[in-house]
Amino acid sequence: MFRPFFIAAAALLAGFGLVFWLKPTASKPMQTVEISVPAPVETPMAPTPQSLPTPRPYTSSPTQTPAPGSTEHETPERKVARLKQALAQSPENPQLLYELGLALARDLHAPEEAIPHLEKSIKNDSGNGNVFYDLVGAYLESGNADRGTKFLEDLTRLDNVNKAATYAALADLKAASGDPVAASADVQKAHAEDPHSPAVSAMAASISMQVGDTQNAEQMTKLAIQQQLGKIKEKRAQGLAVDTDQQDLDQIMRSYADILAQSRRVDELRQLSASASGAVKSHIEHLLQQ
Repeated sequence: MFRPFFIAAAALLAGFGLVFWLKPTASKPMQTVEISVPAPVETPMAPTPQSLPTPRPYTSSPTQTPAPGSTEHETPERKVARLKQALAQSPENPQLLYELGLALARDLHAPEEAIPHLEKSIKNDSGNGNVFYDLVGAYLESGNADRGTKFLEDLTRLDNVNKAATYAALADLKAASGDPVAASADVQKAHAEDPHSPAVSAMAASISMQVGDTQNAEQMTKLAIQQQLGKIKEKRAQGLAVDTDQQDLDQIMRSYADILAQSRRVDELRQLSASASGAVKSHIEHLLQQ
């Protein structure tokens, strides 16, 4: 009735696969590692470490209001100069380090120059998951995956770092570099560090699919859906906005629909459609028509 559909790692984590606007908690016990799930990509991950995927988009600036001295139409060069001047006054400030690294990578397209600033930002404070996401992107774009693997592996040996976010970034980097088998071991460690994170569960599902373990992929995708629904319910109870969380849930449910389509489980697809949002319903209808 329809042809099989396969989940690429990027269906849950773009380019670098989690990947990630990670926003993990800074101290243990960690309740969640929030990883915003980027839009799905229709093509699979690169098949070999030598053939890297198109670099992921960098996150938007985490600054909610314009920084002192900035202007609405500030040029990238002026922005970098301003941030360097601010960092000279506070060289260990993790937020300034991140802002400068992000500006170099995203605005000036100089990921190699950005890497030391992003690495230092994480060493000084591993609580901002966006830094992990953008650092992995910088490693990939600059062809420094080996350096990234070493940095992140060294980071896991340090005290007072967010281990779940670090292992997730390692998995993300390895999967995007074409080594899902190695990524699988790291994402299992990330899940052990934070078994309640829907984003980590979704990443584990994605990588399981890459290595051909469809049973575990389905199990972890179902878990991610349950965890994301719980997260949305909790936020609504607190009167918080859940638009982004709903988008993340839709992405996970789309991936679950792809798993069902691959195994030709038509009735379960239709059942999923009954409880899905409009965007997911449309995706399922497309699958059923194939």
